[in-house]
Amino acid sequence: MLTTTFHALIASTVVALTAVPLFGGVAPTRWLPIAGVAVLMAFTCSAIGALIGVVAANSRATTLLSQLIFLPSMLIGGMMVPLSMLPESVQRVAGLLPTAHAMQAFEGLAYGRATTFAPTGSLLILLTSGLLAFGLAIYLFDWDSRNQTRRGHPLMALIALLPYLVGMVL
Repeated sequence: MLTTTFHALIASTVVALTAVPLFGGVAPTRWLPIAGVAVLMAFTCSAIGALIGVVAANSRATTLLSQLIFLPSMLIGGMMVPLSMLPESVQRVAGLLPTAHAMQAFEGLAYGRATTFAPTGSLLILLTSGLLAFGLAIYLFDWDSRNQTRRGHPLMALIALLPYLVGMVL
C-alpha cells in the first residue's frame, strides 16, 4: 500500500510539473494546497483500499468492491466531467465519493474557483473517512482467515461512509 501510494504521488508530481510546458495545461495558482490535497487523497484512498482488503472474502470480492468505488469515482466524481456540469441529483450522489471531495478541494483551494461543495468541508470529510477506514481496517484485520470468531462484522466497514453521508446532509 505504501509503495503504491508513493509511486502515485511521484507520478502526480511529474504530471503536475510537466503539464504546462509540454501540453499547455493550466497551472494551479497555489501549489501548497494542491500538494496537500494530493497527499490527503492518497491517504484516504489507501485507507479505503486497506479496509476493502481486510473485509473482502477473496480476491474476486476485493476487485468487485474496488470497482464499486472506482468506476463511479471516474464517471461522476468530477474527474472526467466537472461536478458542476452534472444534474443536481447526481451531484448529491457524487457526495458519497472521495474523488468528488478531492476534486472540489483541488478546484477551490488550488485554483481558487467556485465549487459545489465547500473545499474545507471536503478536506475534513476526506481526513475523517481516511482515519475511520484505517482504524476499522486495523480493528477488523485477522491474521487467520479461517478463524470463525471475528472481532467485528465486515459490514462495520460501512462506518467509513459516515463522513460522506453527513456531508450529503449538510
